[in-house]
Amino acid sequence: MATGGADPSDVIDFWFADALSSAERAEARVKLWFSKNGDFDRAIEHRFGSLPESAARGELHASFLYLPLEHAEDIDLQEQSVRLFERLHARAPIELRSMFESFAFYARWHRDVIHRFGRFPHRNEVLHRPSTPAETTYLESAAAKFW
Repeated sequence: MATGGADPSDVIDFWFADALSSAERAEARVKLWFSKNGDFDRAIEHRFGSLPESAARGELHASFLYLPLEHAEDIDLQEQSVRLFERLHARAPIELRSMFESFAFYARWHRDVIHRFGRFPHRNEVLHRPSTPAETTYLESAAAKFW
């Protein structure tokens, strides 16, 4: 059985599979989703372990709801994001701890960028904002390569 180390893209890829390739495949996938199918249920359990149970308990939904806080250019919202993601990490079942730790890590990373610059330098170009020399240096550094 899997240990729940899947990231959201793994779940989406599994769930949708080839549904976008044709109307027939989409219809077949919808039937699979909304019918009782023990083989499909076992495939989900094998691939994702306790991830579905965690989602049913609301432990995953919160991480998606917190994303707007993580992406806000406001230090108070960033601090709230870090607190919420760290709380999720602390409450996560052992098999999901690494996934939730990565969520908390990125929340801290985003907060630190806002603390340092007051905004996300990566957005400057698209928002037609001039970058400061410190932001330009940061954007050229390895520390900014997450983006």
